Amino acid sequence: MAIGGASKSNPDVITCGGIITCLARAGQWQHAQSILEQMKVWQIQSNCITANGVLSACGKGSSWIQALSHLFRMPGEQITPDAISFSAVISADQKPWPYVLSLLARLRCLLEPDVITYNAAISACHQPGGWAVALCLMEEMQAHHLLPDLFTHGAVTTSLERESRWDMALALAIDMRRRSMQTSLFVSSGLISACGQASQWTITLSILKQMRDELAQINEIFCGAAVRACGQGGQWQFALELLQDMADQDLYPNEIVYNAAIGALEGSGQWTTALSLLDEMQLRSVQPKKITYNTLMIVLGDATQWPLALSLFHMLPETLLDDLSSWSAAMLSCDAGLQWQLALQVLAAAPLEKHADAAEWRRSYGICMGACDHCGEWEGVLGLLQTLHEADISPDAAHFNLAISSCCHCCRQTSWKKASDLLAMAVDLRVACSITACNMAVTACRDTAAWQAALACLASLPQHRLAGDSTIYAAAMNTLGDVSRWQLSLSLFDELFAHQKTPVCDAACAAIFACDRGSQWETALQVFQRMSAEAAFPEVSLSTPGINACRSGRTGRVQLVACRKQILQIIRIHV
Repeated sequence: MAIGGASKSNPDVITCGGIITCLARAGQWQHAQSILEQMKVWQIQSNCITANGVLSACGKGSSWIQALSHLFRMPGEQITPDAISFSAVISADQKPWPYVLSLLARLRCLLEPDVITYNAAISACHQPGGWAVALCLMEEMQAHHLLPDLFTHGAVTTSLERESRWDMALALAIDMRRRSMQTSLFVSSGLISACGQASQWTITLSILKQMRDELAQINEIFCGAAVRACGQGGQWQFALELLQDMADQDLYPNEIVYNAAIGALEGSGQWTTALSLLDEMQLRSVQPKKITYNTLMIVLGDATQWPLALSLFHMLPETLLDDLSSWSAAMLSCDAGLQWQLALQVLAAAPLEKHADAAEWRRSYGICMGACDHCGEWEGVLGLLQTLHEADISPDAAHFNLAISSCCHCCRQTSWKKASDLLAMAVDLRVACSITACNMAVTACRDTAAWQAALACLASLPQHRLAGDSTIYAAAMNTLGDVSRWQLSLSLFDELFAHQKTPVCDAACAAIFACDRGSQWETALQVFQRMSAEAAFPEVSLSTPGINACRSGRTGRVQLVACRKQILQIIRIHV
């Protein structure tokens, strides 16, 4: 928008304010800012109305940083921000909720926030982790004698919905009824959606029935959320009944409802019903979307109808193959049918140069790696991991965890070596593997008595940002016990006990076992006594390795009986 130089009759502040307001409604913050700058050329003093208009334009134009900048410049231009100013910035789209709290705190220093300001702040808390802040802000409103309205409850419910906090959303709705507040469609929709995401299908159906009893208006959004809840709860029959109920009430399902119904059939074996729903969509002139076909392919794959799933995939138009989601759905159907070779063929056909999203490629490779793993093809798993790395797409923790698991389960003879190498490769790529994967690697070392490798895996835990637990220490100690390295096993036990004060029965058993293999019955008894002294009570399961250790020692019968009595006496005291 080009603004010319000063003319013979320049507009006044009211005219400029009207133009800025119009631009604000359209979110044209750049043009609104140009008008504000031109006012300086025309020597027109800006006021709070024009400044708030620019703030509103920035907010609606998803430029919260510009809005924040304008807000902080207002005092320097002799304009005092008011509640509307802060509300406009707080209402800006895509801003992090911590900034909202900072603005709200600054507003409190100048004037008292009103309901509109709090509602704007609560609306900003839909981002991850913001639900607790939204609840606190609503409580703060009440502490300031401000009555939360329907918009407040709806905004809080939305933040709870996105975090699947269905229990709190339900408690909020119950509290509204206790206060004799009419539940709005906004609140009810968020509540049903929250329950649906948490697979709380019984509660979802109860809410829907209550709304019908109260003659509330029910639309496709409610029904879609209810269908989704039934599907996630494994109640595909109820999902189909809801679909039929919509037709009886002259409600026309849209593609979202149909997608939820088809998804509800996943794992049910009702693949023919899923195909009939696709036909029904086309008869009702409801255009299937990409997610419709992808969901249908997964349903077909779960029912071992992978040939139909692949046929459907090959019939998809090029416009629906603009990302890897459909390719991944086809791979999932192959995986469900244990067709790992076909999954690899689909992956190989996907053009890497066309789909540059690294996250999508990681997911697709993960699906194919899973398909190979399910068929015991650990070589394929490792090959895909290497190919992903060579394609300059760094594998993530899920890929390494799966590869380690596959090696440990499928290639027993060399599993410890491959698992150790994978852990080292993950460290080089700064990928943190899970404690489960590290434990499998250490356990694999025991099969071939590779105690040095077990210690190396244990030593790498900090590089994976992990703290060793009793299970992984016990696995390493058992490996040491197998090769009579009882001194090292006891060192690990001491190291674990120094960091973990709670009783560690499995590690204690491993330490006693190592002493047993090394004929160190006195040391084994000391471990048992230490456990009885440190713990609230010793595990009864420790008695067997303890007594065995005493039996294996080269002692006389009198000493053996005495040791056994000591152990059993400790157990009787604590159990």
